[in-house]
Amino acid sequence: MELRRFPNRLKRYRRYYAFSQKKVARLVGLKDTSAVSRWEKGVLYPSVTQLFRLCRVYNVMPHDLYSDLWSRVSQEFAAAEEDLLAQEESFINKLLMR
Repeated sequence: MELRRFPNRLKRYRRYYAFSQKKVARLVGLKDTSAVSRWEKGVLYPSVTQLFRLCRVYNVMPHDLYSDLWSRVSQEFAAAEEDLLAQEESFINKLLMR
């Protein structure tokens, strides 16, 4: 069974800054590089705290590191918002018809 991968730009930013995984691990408070490796491979998401630390290390916002996730969440939110607005409009129309 193939693991689902979470696309990200962590490795790209690390290489841009010429940081080793060991340096990134130290900067975000980890003892070894295993978590950094798993994050970069997209096997695991960092915790919110670690994500914020990574953002500080690379001087970016979270959506810069996980742009695919940001796009998917934005699309899901827009669809949910549209559904909610349609439900509210339907409710208001029913009230006005009374």
